[in-house]
Amino acid sequence: MRPLPLIGLLFACSETPAGGGTDETSGDDWQLVSYLDEGTVCFDDQAAAIVVSVTAPDCLSSSCSREFGGDCEAALDGTVITVTSEITWEQNVGEDVPCTDDCGIPTVTCAIAHMADGTYTVRIGGVESTLEVPITEPCYPY
Repeated sequence: MRPLPLIGLLFACSETPAGGGTDETSGDDWQLVSYLDEGTVCFDDQAAAIVVSVTAPDCLSSSCSREFGGDCEAALDGTVITVTSEITWEQNVGEDVPCTDDCGIPTVTCAIAHMADGTYTVRIGGVESTLEVPITEPCYPY
């Protein structure tokens, strides 16, 4: 009679948790999504600094996206602003997986010091654009 509780314990530990979201759920296929130095770059002149945000050209589903992460860095050298970013998450691309139609916006932010008025070159991922300070057109797709 002693083995019976052990068998019950093994069965309880092997069950898929309620709500799914694991690789064990039938039909799940979690794939890494990654955007490196790609997306829409925006500049927002705040009181303490200029906030730089990079938004990936994709949506996150609250039921089929997980493990969101990312990083952003902006550096000013003379009149050149170099932005680097990485945005990642896992997306469930399994067949017949019911994903909600909500759209979370995958964005990372960083900051640079205020800049003198003038024209600056913005570089991200090998692409260049110009930024006028004071900022009149804050966003640029890359």
